[in-house]
Amino acid sequence: MFSIVVFLITARLQVYGVISGGENQEDFEVLCELTALAKSKVNLVPAVDDTQDIAATIGVINISLANADFISKIDLKKDYSDSNASMKEAADGKPSKYAFLKNVLEVSHGQDKKSYAEVRRRQLTTAAKRKLIQAAEVAFQISETAKNEAQQIKAEAVTAALTKALYGETGNSKNARLPDTNRASGCGNSNKKGGSHAGNSIALDILCLCGKHSGEARGNTACGKQLTRGELDNDWTPNADPTTLFNAIIEKCNTKKPSLGLSPAAINAALSRFAARMAKSKGTNRDFHNTLGYLEGTGAGGCSGDATSTHGPCVAYQTAQLQNGLQGIPWVKELTSAGSTLQEAEKHQHTLKLLNQRIHMLNLTVTHLLEDTVPAMTTLLNSKNDGDAQSNRQNKADEECNKAGDDKTECGKKTGCTFDENKPAGQKCTLSEEGKAAEDREAAENQEGKKEKTTNTTWSNSFVIHKDPILLAFLTLGANI
Repeated sequence: MFSIVVFLITARLQVYGVISGGENQEDFEVLCELTALAKSKVNLVPAVDDTQDIAATIGVINISLANADFISKIDLKKDYSDSNASMKEAADGKPSKYAFLKNVLEVSHGQDKKSYAEVRRRQLTTAAKRKLIQAAEVAFQISETAKNEAQQIKAEAVTAALTKALYGETGNSKNARLPDTNRASGCGNSNKKGGSHAGNSIALDILCLCGKHSGEARGNTACGKQLTRGELDNDWTPNADPTTLFNAIIEKCNTKKPSLGLSPAAINAALSRFAARMAKSKGTNRDFHNTLGYLEGTGAGGCSGDATSTHGPCVAYQTAQLQNGLQGIPWVKELTSAGSTLQEAEKHQHTLKLLNQRIHMLNLTVTHLLEDTVPAMTTLLNSKNDGDAQSNRQNKADEECNKAGDDKTECGKKTGCTFDENKPAGQKCTLSEEGKAAEDREAAENQEGKKEKTTNTTWSNSFVIHKDPILLAFLTLGANI
């Protein structure tokens, strides 16, 4: 029995305190996932944002129809602050609207000047003009709302928070280090109260977990047997610039990219996995809590990186850091902030998308309104004018016949005239039905000739933006997104 006991002790002594490789791999992979999220490129720019361009175009169309008095109130050489009362009145007392009017007036004088001039020549119905004024107001409102929404899409704030989560408050990898060489004090003290710098950055926590200790021949493989060669074989100096070593370590991560991409959901999921790993107690007495990594024996020696006796490569967080959903851990707080900002940005991005749909609908409506001319009224006027012309010609022809008086012979000499004994004296020679028809034909031919000489202006809407317009066009005045 004794010999067996000795054998067991001997066997234990042969591997005691020596990293065999991969002891911290599962914890390392959790931090790898968080690293991948923190290094993600933030792209919150909408695929398409036509709100400003289309609003300006609609504004130009509207101002092209404005009277000279209104246009004269807008001084292209003056800003709103320098403008007089009439200029401010034109902008409804809004500096942003004055800037909008200045812009559209400048555009109307630009390269599409001829096209916009055609708008002024269009004989639009009163209703169409009124709706165009309303459309321009709606376009301005949409453009202003879109501008505000775009300003709320704070990609820079998300990037800044992610960088701080990865490298610490300064956002610089060279500062992801301890103030001195006391690894146990910074990464995880023997007093079980956690390391003084644990949680300052994801990078520092990974170095505490994976950095090679001089007393461990294979200490560099604690986070995985693949962490060998080159920079990985060098000892970690806790207070030195760790950039090269850190980059070499994360290059060995199995998780190079977040599986779900950067999103609030992906951040929350990764943090949940981190919390689950940290909840596993360490040490033979299971009384070393809030810790990632490996501790030999009771773990009483802390996270020195040397796995002999009661030490090990690990990172232990302070109890106070675990309050309010781990928000006491600096990098968790930054990552959570990035997720919240990202979530808000996505809301504004969605609103901007809806505004783009709305401006496209409005654009299509304006295009249709520009075709709402007054052909029906013109036809009525032309018909009346044609009738008047024909009546005048017949009256003149009849007067010419009347000049023959009551002389039947003289009446017969006049073309298109006929003699009627029953007519009053002086009117017996009158225009015959054939004569009336001839006069009507000539009047019609003369009117048609005039029409042919008139050049009809055709509307070119080439400058109205058309990008996948919604087929159901309508004006949504005063509506809120």
